[in-house]
Order: sequence, then C-alpha cells, then structure tokens
Amino acid sequence: MISEIKENIDYLMKCLAEVLEEADENHLIPYLLFQDRQVLPEPNKVPPPKTAKLLSLCFHLLNMVEENGAAQYRRSIRNMS
Repeated sequence: MISEIKENIDYLMKCLAEVLEEADENHLIPYLLFQDRQVLPEPNKVPPPKTAKLLSLCFHLLNMVEENGAAQYRRSIRNMS
C-alpha cells in the first residue's frame, strides 16, 4: 500500500514538473516536494515568487493520494469480510 502511494505521488510530481516546464516556470521545479532533486531553503534567501502556491499544490496532491490510498484500503478490508 505504501509503495503504491509513493508511486502515485512520484507520478503526480513528474506530471506537475512537465506542466511547469510547459508554462516556462522551470525555476520552480527544484522546489517540488518528494523528489530527488529537491532544493532545501537557504537561510536568509527569499524563494522565487509562486513557491508558496507550488508547495500548497504539492501538499494538496499528497492529501489526495493519501485519501485515495485510505479509501482503497477500506474497500479491501470490506471485501475481505
């Protein structure tokens, strides 16, 4: 179940990176969460504009993936009964 959640969030982050590339917002891609090339914030450095919106979107996607995983788990438990 956890590996499926990881696969789903990786897939969505990859898709979001593609959208950012197509929107010519490449400078935001390193700020995507849950990826190998994630940038850690530097002290006293202001992140690019739109970073807060990007992080909010990342956490929203994570929440959707987790809710989907929980629903699938509940469904599998119900089907066992």
